[in-house]
Amino acid sequence: MREADASIERARLTTDRMLVLPDEGKARTTSEVHLDSASTRAVAQGLELDNRARTLRLDRVQATLKPARP
Repeated sequence: MREADASIERARLTTDRMLVLPDEGKARTTSEVHLDSASTRAVAQGLELDNRARTLRLDRVQATLKPARP
């Protein structure tokens, strides 16, 4: 779970298996991943997260995005 702040919305990421490397600030999995937020629904076949670089790479993604409000 990532809580919302002034620039990003709350999001939940779920998977059945993930390798987490807390000292490196990284996590990865080759399992199916579900990402849900107010504006996005996505299913991916794996991910790599780098918390320090604030990057998330999803593999083979199917997603539905709601348009941004003006």
